Amino acid sequence: NDTVYNVQLKPKEFEYLLKDKKDQGYNLYVGMEACGSSNHWAHVCKKLGHEAYIISAESIRGDRNKNANKSDSRDALNIFCALSNYLEGRREYPIAHARTKQNVGRQELSSFRELLIGDIDHLKRHLNGFMRDVTGNAHSEKKSDTVLKDLKNTLLSEDNECDAKDNETIIAVATSVLKGLEEGLCTLEQRIIDTVKEDEVMQRVMTIPGVGAIAAYTLVNSFGDISRFEDCRHAASCMGTAPKGEGTGGKFKVLNTRRKGDSKVKRVLYQSGMCFTRGKGLRGLEQRKMAASYANRIVRIAFALIRDCKTFDDNLKKKRMTNVH
Repeated sequence: NDTVYNVQLKPKEFEYLLKDKKDQGYNLYVGMEACGSSNHWAHVCKKLGHEAYIISAESIRGDRNKNANKSDSRDALNIFCALSNYLEGRREYPIAHARTKQNVGRQELSSFRELLIGDIDHLKRHLNGFMRDVTGNAHSEKKSDTVLKDLKNTLLSEDNECDAKDNETIIAVATSVLKGLEEGLCTLEQRIIDTVKEDEVMQRVMTIPGVGAIAAYTLVNSFGDISRFEDCRHAASCMGTAPKGEGTGGKFKVLNTRRKGDSKVKRVLYQSGMCFTRGKGLRGLEQRKMAASYANRIVRIAFALIRDCKTFDDNLKKKRMTNVH
């Protein structure tokens, strides 16, 4: 219970300390608060032969003294107390394990895909707005080929008073950038599809009705090591698809879904839910509610399939999927 080493270190000095302790024969338990660099330092600790524990910020925040000012030294002390309580069994904290290098690369591929989709949509909206300013007519076309065709017809028409060289430059740059973004998106999605074909876990998740290659790829990579989840409810809450709830006097009320969670997973699964509910006679708010409920069901079923190493049972499809509320 005595403090033997209490000093502020720079990143390189901390790495040298870990190496020095390993050379002296010590195997350390390194606790850290979940942040942007915690995954990197967890890999550094594992590489040097130490055990790393990534503790959620909410768990550490609960042990802080509300009357004391926040500082690095107090944060370090709170992390130390939280790790000691966890290792000695006095308290239970949600512990996150470091992501593998493969998992980090796959998640970056999903993030890059979302970035390309956003850039393509933003460029289309900008071009439609530009044509509206030139012609005075509303343009809301979403197909790339049609947008570029309308752009050429608008700028090369006789009624356009803009400079001809400016028009040619705009057309050339817009065509080059939009085509390049779409080619990059096609390359990324083809790589994702090839990865799903080689991955047994993703193939099992794809047996769920409405889940395609992109959704399975994104969900499995966001899960990572499923041992960090206690059950399917915990997994759905971490992904952000579980609804909030409040209760008093023995009455419980289900509210909207949480704002927290993985935005990529929520977006992809919501699209899967909208595709699944298509053709069921639902419109507007009712369809959106059913799609959100279906996204929550997908996360829970996918967790069970990965945990039990099973595929979705064909005999239960009709029973489980017709009532998704």
